[in-house]
Amino acid sequence: MPRKPSSDKPAAARAKKPASAAPRKSAAKTEKRGSPAVKAAPAAAKTAPKKAAAIEPKPAPTPEQIRAKAYELWLARGAAHGQHESDWFEAERLLAARG
Repeated sequence: MPRKPSSDKPAAARAKKPASAAPRKSAAKTEKRGSPAVKAAPAAAKTAPKKAAAIEPKPAPTPEQIRAKAYELWLARGAAHGQHESDWFEAERLLAARG
């Protein structure tokens, strides 16, 4: 009569696992000597850095504001015609700088 194996597992399950199925060693253990170890960043570094107080952008001047300022500039120049574009651009620049 054949001997009964000491384990309850079937013979196929008791067979040795192939080398490819063996558990892998961690990267830290398999590194060559002298090479720097790659370490995980600390948990604090994974969180987003705190932002400084949010600086909201200045709202752009409205066309009505630019028009009124350009009219003031035109009057200040003596109401001379032919310079309306330079008055408009100067009004935009002044209003943008003022914020």
